[in-house]
Amino acid sequence: MEEAERPQVAPGLRLPMDSGVFLLDTFQAEPQIVEINQTAGDVNRNTRGNIFRGAVNPVSSMKQTIELEGSHAPVQSHVDVPTFYIKIDENSDQPESPAASTTPAQPQQPQKAIVPYDRFRILRVEVKGNKRIVGDIKRQVTGKVTHEQHQIKSTITDIRGGWLKLTAAENLPPGEYALVEMTEKGAMNLYIWDFGVNPKAAANPNPWKPDLRQATQPAPKQPDSK
Repeated sequence: MEEAERPQVAPGLRLPMDSGVFLLDTFQAEPQIVEINQTAGDVNRNTRGNIFRGAVNPVSSMKQTIELEGSHAPVQSHVDVPTFYIKIDENSDQPESPAASTTPAQPQQPQKAIVPYDRFRILRVEVKGNKRIVGDIKRQVTGKVTHEQHQIKSTITDIRGGWLKLTAAENLPPGEYALVEMTEKGAMNLYIWDFGVNPKAAANPNPWKPDLRQATQPAPKQPDSK
């Protein structure tokens, strides 16, 4: 039952875990799932975020740059229209809400999370030497923080089990990219899921591959109509 509850993303291929960020890739005509781990982005090397609390808030200068170490991401998509499956454990590393300490405990009711359409974004990353520039941050005199990013058009849909499906809405040229999370106030989490697009790249390490027994399982017979 537990296996059946995990969404199937290709014949014989189901999401391997109950949370995380996964790329649906195709390598040598075989669909594969590759987990993408988060990479800590530095703001001028001296500020780091904490997952779901890493809002960028530059105070020392009017403009700062978000950087990733290395010229290439460890995960490369072999398809130019990548699809991601996202499910974040919202209960981890979350600060207690102010209301929680002032109201009596109430039985928790299951609720479906409302996810803004632009909470997760795909960004084009600029490679400069041994670094990848995710974007620039500007802080206006009024205190408003804005981001300069090369955002890629994408679509996001809810699928069963609390998973989100994020797909690029256009063909991505070979290069480096990042999947980022935006907070409710429009700031960007500094923990970033980085990836590249390169049809000629070597195989990704440790992908999940289709279960051939499920992929070749015959469909149930339909009763004869009379």
